[in-house]
Amino acid sequence: MKLKQLPTLLYPAVFLVKKNPALRYMLSIVALIVVCVLSLISYWQITAIFKDDFDRADPEPVWSASGWDVVEGKLHSDISGYGEVLTKKAFPQESYTLASSVKGLASGSAATLTDNIHVVFGADESGHGYRLAYYPSFNARLELSYRDAGASGEIQERVLASTSFKAEPESWYRLEIKRDGALGLIRIYLAKEGMAGTPLLEVVDNTSRALGHIGWGVERESPGEVHVDWVVAR
Repeated sequence: MKLKQLPTLLYPAVFLVKKNPALRYMLSIVALIVVCVLSLISYWQITAIFKDDFDRADPEPVWSASGWDVVEGKLHSDISGYGEVLTKKAFPQESYTLASSVKGLASGSAATLTDNIHVVFGADESGHGYRLAYYPSFNARLELSYRDAGASGEIQERVLASTSFKAEPESWYRLEIKRDGALGLIRIYLAKEGMAGTPLLEVVDNTSRALGHIGWGVERESPGEVHVDWVVAR
């Protein structure tokens, strides 16, 4: 088919659109949706500080990993003991939104009150910094704390805020951590995927201003499946 024939072939379609207001309206709505979706994708790509959807066979080379691997395009852990992944790169931004999707918050038998799944952010290369932990056995508690090494090298933990939260083992949850650098305000959102979240925790703290290193971790005596679908900071 020659290119010069295309205008002639399009005449019937143009005529149909002109004579059918409903069709014209529907096409304009479709075009608007396409433009909005493309704009959101472009905005997401341009504004992202960091993103990883685990489309490879191993957390390396982006993460330093112990007790975590990649299974079917998702970050995965099923160990008993302590395991953590931490980005090799630290990020200097002081205002940010850290978002992730996780399944298995209440997995395993949760043998002790200290068993938990956690996110670290604002951390140094040793993983010391903010720690958002979910304790399924300890009154189903979500807790934000700050961890660092004391003068003698032992880990010191300062609890900043906590609340009760009942997670379902087989449900996916969307986590968002938002920090306003000017105010030092940290807000924590956690809700089932597809549901609107409200802040579960709010605290003002400037111990660690930068996003720093970020990561996921497990600490427990009984194994259980944890999956993380993606991690994005913007």
